[in-house]
Amino acid sequence: MAMSSIISGVVLLVSLPPLYFSITSSGLLMHYEEKTKKAAQYSNEAERQLHKTRTTQSSAVMASVASTISATCLIFTRPSTSTSAILATVNAAACLGARMYVADFWKGCARIPGAGDYNDAVRATEQAITWLGGLTGAWIGYAGYLGLFGA
Repeated sequence: MAMSSIISGVVLLVSLPPLYFSITSSGLLMHYEEKTKKAAQYSNEAERQLHKTRTTQSSAVMASVASTISATCLIFTRPSTSTSAILATVNAAACLGARMYVADFWKGCARIPGAGDYNDAVRATEQAITWLGGLTGAWIGYAGYLGLFGA
């Protein structure tokens, strides 16, 4: 097995925790969806918060899914070094962009006493943010390996 496939396997493993945490957070936040929709009918701020919550959670899920699929493809196929490097760069940018977007919105979200699922969702989102940072680093490391040693 080529070293690039082993590194792709590591990237795949690092892709799984942010996927898990972002899906978990999205599921927990769904419990508040109806209440938030009702509030959004009367408040532009509530509508904006609902929209940002959905888009930030979706961006974390999408970046993690794209990363998981890309790493899996790199393990089981033999793309050229340039194709692998482009894929690594695009995934690093997507993960970093998602991390920054999610972190920017969620940094000011405080935990609410008595709102267990919401607080669990905030914690899961914080974990997803951390893991997206690690995933960005994993893709950068893979691209660095390709730059130094080729596929």
